[in-house]
Formats: sequence, C-alpha cells, structure tokens
Amino acid sequence: SDAVYCAKEIQETCLPEPDLNLRIGIHLGEVVFEGDDVFGDGVNIASRLEPLAPVGGILVSEAVHNNLINKKDIESTYVGEKQLKNVKKLLKVYQVQVEGVNPVDALELSTSPKFSNPRKMAFAVTGALIILLLSYFSYTNFIQETKSVKAQVTSLDKSIVVLPFTNMSSDPEQAYFSDGMMEEILNHLVKIEELKVISRTTAMQYKGTTKTLREIAHELGVATVLEGSVRKNGDQVRITVQLIQGDTDIHLWSESYDRQLTNIFEVQSDVAQQIVAVLRAEVNPQVKLRIESQPTTNSEAYNLYLRSKSVSPPRIQPLKDAISLDPNFAAAYSALGTVYAGSGGYLGDLSAQEAMDKALPFLEKALELDKNDKGAYRGLADIALYYKWDFQEAEKYYSKALELNPSDIEMKESTIDYLLASGQFETAVATASANINAGGHNYVQLAFTQFFVGQHQLALGTTKLLTSDNPSLFVVNEIARMYLGLKMYAETVEMIERKTENSLFDNSRTQGLYAVGLFHTGRLEKSRKILNELEQRSDKSPVGSPAFYAAMIYGHMGEIDTAYERLEKAYQDHEVEMFWLKVEPAFEPLRGDPRWPEMLDKVGFPD
Repeated sequence: SDAVYCAKEIQETCLPEPDLNLRIGIHLGEVVFEGDDVFGDGVNIASRLEPLAPVGGILVSEAVHNNLINKKDIESTYVGEKQLKNVKKLLKVYQVQVEGVNPVDALELSTSPKFSNPRKMAFAVTGALIILLLSYFSYTNFIQETKSVKAQVTSLDKSIVVLPFTNMSSDPEQAYFSDGMMEEILNHLVKIEELKVISRTTAMQYKGTTKTLREIAHELGVATVLEGSVRKNGDQVRITVQLIQGDTDIHLWSESYDRQLTNIFEVQSDVAQQIVAVLRAEVNPQVKLRIESQPTTNSEAYNLYLRSKSVSPPRIQPLKDAISLDPNFAAAYSALGTVYAGSGGYLGDLSAQEAMDKALPFLEKALELDKNDKGAYRGLADIALYYKWDFQEAEKYYSKALELNPSDIEMKESTIDYLLASGQFETAVATASANINAGGHNYVQLAFTQFFVGQHQLALGTTKLLTSDNPSLFVVNEIARMYLGLKMYAETVEMIERKTENSLFDNSRTQGLYAVGLFHTGRLEKSRKILNELEQRSDKSPVGSPAFYAAMIYGHMGEIDTAYERLEKAYQDHEVEMFWLKVEPAFEPLRGDPRWPEMLDKVGFPD
C-alpha cells in the first residue's frame, strides 16, 4: 500500500508536466537482488504492466489489488485480463484511480502503447522499477518496525481492549450483529490465561466515542487495542479488524475478511488466534480447540442468538426460535437458561422455585451438548447461591466457569456476591481490587467489599469515583446498603430519593432500605406506610423478597419478635434475598438474639 500511495502522489504531482508522460505499473511478487540489480517475476510483471497504463495512470496486478481493499483514499477498479510476455497465466489488471486520468478501456488494454523514443521507454520502465523498489523497502521497513514493536510486547504487556465494532451496514438496526462480533471475539480471548482482557461492559462505554485509540489505551492501561468494522448484506459479511499498539498508534496486524454468514466462526477464531500470536501468549491445545469450535451450523439460528443478546436481559423468543432451528445449539440453551435464572432475583418476576424450574433444563441441556459452556456453569452457580442457598455447590460451579475463562473480568465480578455472603471478605476485596486493576470499572462493587473488611473511609472514597448524575438502581441500592451499615441514615434517604421518580423504585429491596433510612430520620409515617406495602406484597407472593425486607424494618423499629416472624416466613417462602442474611449490614439489630444462629443454620450458611 505504501507503494501505491507513493505512486498516486507522483502521478498527481507530475500530471501537470506534459513532457513527462509517466506511466506506472505495480506488482507484488518475489524479487532477487544481485549487487545493484533486481530480478524476478515481481520485476517482469511490473515492467509489463507499466506500458499498458495510460499517461499519468497506475495499473496494478490482482495481487496488489487484493491488498488495497479498505485502504483509505485508494480505489482500484477491474480493467480486464492480459496475456503478458513470458507469463504463463492471464493476468487480471486493475487501475488505481488518479484524479484527472481517464479509466483504461478494455480494448486499449489489448494492445501495448508504442514508444517512439527509447529514452522514454527506459524512463517509464525505470519508473515502474522505482515503485517496485519502494514497495520492497517499505515492506521491509514495516516488517522490521513490526518486529521491533512485537519485541516490546513483553509478558507484562499482554493486555487488550476489544472496542465495539462499527456497523458499516446501510441498516442501523444491524448494529446488534457488529456488537455480537466484538463480543464473540472477546469471549475467545478471555479463555486465555496469559491475557489481560478489558471487560465487555467497560469496552462498550467507548461505543461512538470521539477519543483517540491512544487516549483509550491510556485510560484503560492496556498495551493494545483491537478495533473493527462489520458490513452485513444478507448472508454476505465483510469484517475488517486492526490491532494497534496503544502508546504508539503503530499497526501490529490488520486483516479484511469477506465471508458468508455460515463461515463467520472461522473469522472469529482467526482474529483471536492472530492476536494471541502477536502478543506471544501461550495457548494450550484444549483452549485452541475451544476457540476453533463452531457453535452452530445454522446461520439463521446464530443470527437470532446475536439479536437476542442485543438487549439486557436477552430476549427469550429469539433464543427459543434459535433452538428450534438448531436443537444442538448449546450457547442458545445456555443463554435462555441464564435469562430464566435471573428472573427470580430482587428485580425479577418469578419466585425462586419458578426460576429454577424454568432455568435448570436449559442449563443442563447446554452442558450435555458442550461441557465447556461457561454461561451454563455461571447459571448453575447463581441458582445454587441465590435459590438453593448451597454455598458449596455455588463455589464448585463458579470455579469451573473461571477455570474455562481465566481472563473474564465479568465472570470474576459475578463471584463477589458468593464471597461476601459466605463471609470471605478478604478474598472478595482482593478479587474486586484485581478486577479494577485488570481494567474493570465496577467501583461500587469494590466499595462494598472495602466496607465489609472495615475499610470504611476508603469505601466512601471509592464511591466518589461513581460520577454519573443518573446512577443505576443497582448502584443506588449498593451504596444505600453501605450507608445503612455505617448508620449514615440521612445519606441513605438522599441516595434513594434520587431514584424515586423512576418506576423501578417499586421493588422490595429499595423500599426496605428506604424505610429504614426514613425511620431513623424521623419520617415515621412514611416508613410505616412502606412497611405495610411490603406486608401486603408478602401475603400475595414471595417475588422480590418482601418478608425479608419487612423483617429488616421491624428490627430497626425495635419489634424484634415480629422481625423474626417475618424472617421465618421469608425462609418458608424461600425468598431469594435470604442468602444475604448472615452479612446484610442492616440486620445488626437482630444479631444479638439467640434465634439468630438458629436461623443461619436453617438457611445453611457455612461456618
């Protein structure tokens, strides 16, 4: 490409000079150097292309054209085929567009221009050879430069962020597909233990950003950045990717892939393995096989799978349709099981038992089809923790998921609830800190773990890193829980009232935390009103754990016996939030009662 850029600049500069009549031909091929001379097919074909070019024009062979696709400011069009002297096969010829130069006609290509002046002939051939030599030396310098950069990628620099791919399709709704390509390549990379891979959640924050790659790399503390674009037209897909050294903007590797949708997995696998090769990371054979595996043979099923994951939580119906199209599509079973597993949480619409009954068959089927499906292991771990209160089983499944994806920050973040609820505070804060150091941005999770190990001022300082004017409900609840534990009741109320205009405020967790804060700040009537609403909800359904939070409020109101009655109901109804009971900060008023250890034993907390 350097040779073509150079050729264009020469022609555009020389075109106003009528006496030059310069023609340029470029070919990519082997050359041999002997002293000051250059021989080989690369020279022969370039020299035979040159006289076929129009004055001021550039002709290139197919080998060059194939390397110009997607190069900025270079367009080459097919002219025709030509039998060149001493070249066995017909050569496909392309013309590089130069402003002011007319396109070559196919008929003109059939005859070579005549040179009345031998000096002009020699000058023109020399021009072609100069461009060829420029190509050679540019390529040589590029190889040396790349080797130099690769040498800088040490064992400490195997870090990468995969940025959201740009949707180049004419339909903006195809963005789900470009996002899916980015995520699937990232999912291959997190299987490799040596790599430090920025989480998808963090990377997606840069979608549509105007920041430079160097700025992004600096902010995330990574050595390399992968960016790409996707153009999808029916079953045809073009994916262009480039791996860039973050602090220098040097291209370490780039490639364009034109594939049918059925061959998309080859692209994902090849991109991941090329990155691994550049970063010099070790990949054991089992991981390599997993990277090269094909999740489905049905392109429409895969398309539905990606479309379902374009929202959070994923859509259920497209996943069901994907399974109908390919009953052996393990990832679709896993994704569907995970959706159902999450439907029994504090913001879900199912009871713990309903969520388990729906999720388990799909998660178990996923592992039957693919014993290495990380999503299935995480789903089973979540069910064991949240719904079964089986801490030993949860640890087993979380460990297996992490074993399969050792560089997956989001997977590590998913273990924090288990570590805290089971009392492993030091491990929790170490894990949360390591996640941040590895490029994660879950600062509220880090603050919460710091609170549990007694680093209260540090935890409050960490929350200041959460600068959003409209924090998510998860963030609001986690900070409110921490404030209650620190007896910062006014701050609890203030934090929650930031979300009261949001319909999501109507959930048992937020209401329970809010009512406790209201009680301690003297707003007794409103606190009691919320308590009554939770009691009414508890009579109808255990969804959202209303009895659990009613017990919390009664405890702070000093009505200890009623609080334990509500806890017993939460236990009998198997409310999901009971897995927090042992460590939940706001249950401090109940911990001195002799019924406390009995309740913990019933739930099954580890010692």
